[in-house]
Amino acid sequence: MSASSSLPGTAGTGTPGMGAPASRAGIQVLAIAEADPRRDAIERRLATVALDDLLALHARTLAAARTARAADDMPRLFDLVRGLKTLQRIAGERGHVIMAPTVSRPR
Repeated sequence: MSASSSLPGTAGTGTPGMGAPASRAGIQVLAIAEADPRRDAIERRLATVALDDLLALHARTLAAARTARAADDMPRLFDLVRGLKTLQRIAGERGHVIMAPTVSRPR
């Protein structure tokens, strides 16, 4: 993917829709809505992304999920977690394991 490309199901910081390009992958975070009809297209496109870009996307999506959790924005968090799981699965298909972080309770 080039920096000018966009991917359905991606979102900018805290807002649904398309995000501004932030990396070579052109995706800021991956948020997938439940039963998103574009999910197959999203996954096909992600399968072409370089592993380094996939890992960077995972890190940004994880940071956005932590922010959503801290803000108690559960609908956004669910979409981001779906994106994280998708990224983990795609990386796993390439033989790379992305471990889920330890979850701590908010204080």
